[in-house]
Formats: sequence, structure tokens, C-alpha cells
Amino acid sequence: MKHAFAACCLLLLIGCQPPQAPPPASPDGLLQPFPVGNPGAATAPASAALMATVNGTPLYLDDLVNQLIEAYGVQTSEIMIANVLVAQEAARQQISVSDADIQAENDRSLAAFLPDDLSSDARQRVLDELLRRRGITYDMWKQIMGRNALLRKMAQSRVVLTDVMVQTEFARLYGPKVQVRHIQLPGIQEAQRVVNLLREGGDFADLARQNSINAVSAAQGGLLPPFSKQDELVAQPIRDAAFALNQPGELSGIVQVGSDCHVLRLEKKLPAEKMDFDQVKDKVRLGLRDRLTEQLQARILAELRRKADVEYANPTLRKAAAKPLQ
Repeated sequence: MKHAFAACCLLLLIGCQPPQAPPPASPDGLLQPFPVGNPGAATAPASAALMATVNGTPLYLDDLVNQLIEAYGVQTSEIMIANVLVAQEAARQQISVSDADIQAENDRSLAAFLPDDLSSDARQRVLDELLRRRGITYDMWKQIMGRNALLRKMAQSRVVLTDVMVQTEFARLYGPKVQVRHIQLPGIQEAQRVVNLLREGGDFADLARQNSINAVSAAQGGLLPPFSKQDELVAQPIRDAAFALNQPGELSGIVQVGSDCHVLRLEKKLPAEKMDFDQVKDKVRLGLRDRLTEQLQARILAELRRKADVEYANPTLRKAAAKPLQ
């Protein structure tokens, strides 16, 4: 579970906007070829660059470029824009990173979502597949790691920890926890419909897979990792509702978080771990610093993008960027 959640978190740092939808996938999961539009059209300008011919029918490079921009242009351009913005800010602050810093960022990112026992070759294959599915080249990944290494240096100096914060983090990590399944729904009516199905004997895990708009947890039948009452990574209403449940299998009412609604089922309650604070406080402090640093990295990047003056010159890209995000 932690690897699936961390993978999503990692992808959030890839760029400032979610990617546009990729080309459709065939039943075996491979990307279908792009449609070619109007191959061999008589109206193609004489100066159009030829991409290929298919049994004598010409295909033009502009058609390919426009299709690629429609599918991946916004995602790729936002990565490039983010890289430039961070490089500009790093130059302003006179911050630089070494190859070792970039490698450390790469290792840290992979460790967040890949099992520890994978060989280096296997880790590379998993990364390659993830990047392929996101339409990101390995060179782009390395640039992202360089950008994130710069962001880390910007953020680290701004993270200040107090003893109270470390003690709260200790409670989050080692205190009593609950584990629940949840179904996340876009509104009250949808949530009430699912509650009615559960009251009629519907299987919670199956209903989560079929109805939850949280794709990550839905794939796990709605199962979330155990969390404590102090865990700020979980929304306060969900924590309150989860800790109000007493018996495994007990259902919550409808829990509203923002515009979404959740239905919870208690799986188990976990007692506090017998851990001496003094023995682990340094480890807890380091982990908390890393977590807060990564949160601040994301905020710095978002703020740089918000303040940036960016104008798309390419009309196809400008049109794609203006589309509402799905």
C-alpha cells in the first residue's frame, strides 16, 4: 500500500499540472498508434516536411507533431517550465547541486515507491515502465531529479522543528492506530446510494472497487494503511470518524471532506507500539524533517508557477493548455 500511495505522491512532483490523457490503450496495455488525421491530403503545403510514406501515401511531420502536442504537450511543457522556474530561482538564491545530490534525489524517490528487495535491474525496469506509461523519457526524469534536488536545498533551510513537533510525530508513528476501508464518492447522493447497498449486504471491498473515485485505494478494495489520530496526512474528519468506530466491520455514516464524501468500515484497531522515545527520537526527527521538506518543495514549486508569466507561442499547445483538466 505505501508504495502505491508514494508513487502518486512522486508523480505529483513531476510537474505543475496533471498530464493530458494519453492515446487509447489496446487490450494488451500497449499504446495504440496516433490517428493520422488526413494523410496524403492534396492541400498539404509543398513545404510540409514528409514524415513517411505508406504504400505511396505521404504522412507529414506536422500531423505527428500536432498529435503529440495534443496528447503530451501540456504535460511535457509544464515539466520544462517548472525546470526553468526552479533553475531561475536557484540562480537568484545562488543555490547549486552536485551530481551526488541529484543521485541522492533519484535514490530517495525510487525508495519511496519501490520494494527494498528489488535488484537494481528490476528497479530500473519498474521505473522505465512507470515513465513509459506517463509519457516521460528517462532524460526528462533525470532533469526532474535535478530540479527536485534544487527544491530540496531551497526548502531545507526553511524547515524548523520543535520538540513538540517531534513528540507529535512520535505519537503519529508509534501511537494507537486504526485501519479502515473507505469508499470515496463525489457527492451526498452517490454516497447514500452506496450506504444503501451496504445495508442490503453489499460487499464493501467490491463496492469500493466499483464506485470509489480514489483510484489508488479502490484497487485495494478501499483499504488504507493504518493511521493514528495525530496523522495529518489523513483528513481530520476521516480520523475522527475512524476512531469513533469500535468493532471490526462497523460502518461510519457519510463523512464529508471538501466536496467529496467517504464511507468507512473499520478493519482493526492497533495498540500503541512499545517504543522508548529517547531511543528513536533522532530517527523520528530526521523522518519528520524529510516529510516537511518534501511538502515545502511542492509548495515552493506551486508558488513559482503561480507567479510566473508564461505565454504559449505554439497555437496547438496554447489550445491544449486552455482545455479544462480532466
